[in-house]
Amino acid sequence: VYDVYSATGKADKAGTIMYALGWTQHSVGVQNIRLGAMVQLLLGNIGNAGGGINALRGESNVQGSTDHGALFHILTGYLKYPKANQPTLAVYNEQN
Repeated sequence: VYDVYSATGKADKAGTIMYALGWTQHSVGVQNIRLGAMVQLLLGNIGNAGGGINALRGESNVQGSTDHGALFHILTGYLKYPKANQPTLAVYNEQN
C-alpha cells in the first residue's frame, strides 16, 4: 500500500482518494475520513489539480446532478448561485 500511495507523492503527480458509504457508515467512519485526509496531506496531494479526497454520494443520480450542476440551487462544485445583490465575483466570494 505504501508503494502505491507514495508513487503519487511527487511534484509532477497527484492522486485522489474517493470514498463512499463504506467509509462513512463504518463504526469508525470519522476516523477513516480523517486518516484519508491526513495521508493526502502528507503526500502533498491537497491543493493540487487531480489531488484531494472526494466523497461519492450514496445515489448515482444525486452524485451526477450535483457534480454537473443540474440542480436548481447549486452550481457545479457545490457552489451557491450568485444573487442579485452580488454583482461581482469579489462580492460573491466574500459572501460565500
